[in-house]
Amino acid sequence: MAARTPRSERFLIADAGNTTVHFGICTATRLLCRFRVPSRPTGALAAAKGELAAGIAAHGPLAGALVSSVVPRLNGTLARICRDAGVAAVFLTHETPSGIRLAYPRPWEIGADRIANAVAARELHGAPAIVVDVGTALTFDCISARGEYLGGIIAPGPRLSCAALAGHTGLLPLVEPAAPPGVIGRSTVQAIRSGVVLGTRLLIRGLVKELRRPLGGRPALIFTGGQFGLVARGWAHHGLVEPFLTLHGLRIIRARLPRGDGPG
Repeated sequence: MAARTPRSERFLIADAGNTTVHFGICTATRLLCRFRVPSRPTGALAAAKGELAAGIAAHGPLAGALVSSVVPRLNGTLARICRDAGVAAVFLTHETPSGIRLAYPRPWEIGADRIANAVAARELHGAPAIVVDVGTALTFDCISARGEYLGGIIAPGPRLSCAALAGHTGLLPLVEPAAPPGVIGRSTVQAIRSGVVLGTRLLIRGLVKELRRPLGGRPALIFTGGQFGLVARGWAHHGLVEPFLTLHGLRIIRARLPRGDGPG
């Protein structure tokens, strides 16, 4: 049997999303540091090298890396960043021994970030659980009482909804989503914000209610994602907020892999 990762070794973890790439240095049990850079343009990732060098100087050399990416065009750059840091990039997929059973008919379709979120939710908060990730896409992921990943829901996130309105209509402007002063928009900008931000809140509320039924019991409700702050009002007493859930999932999965680079 391959030896598991020693608890003291340092690893690079990266969560590449459509808007932001989050990097972290971790041990098997702790996230030691983190930073983020924009996903666009691809050249913006060059800024990660300086931050990473500072992290290595502060926390010691790296023993490996694990990357979650839903942006294929970034994978080559992410692999080079890992290589320059002295480790080989291992990309999380449905075939990675993550420790969670993917009870899903087409597991190769599951985004790596959703696998990491499910692992972190189960390990940190138990099962059953629902993860709501508010980012470029708004995703809901369900973990059964047996701790299996079941699937979920995908919808557009707040900024993507605003961009779609501006891009597919003749007169509507591109609006930065923000909480509106009231439900009745008194200008076009306010009306869009009411529709997008309040609409997303109500969408989350309704879909969480529907998802609880098939899961049964009292599933833990965990919120994450870079755009959760836009829709957070009213949820303080209904769920747990884990801003770095995906990074923690990557940390937990990396600790389960054999020493060295793990499966390629």
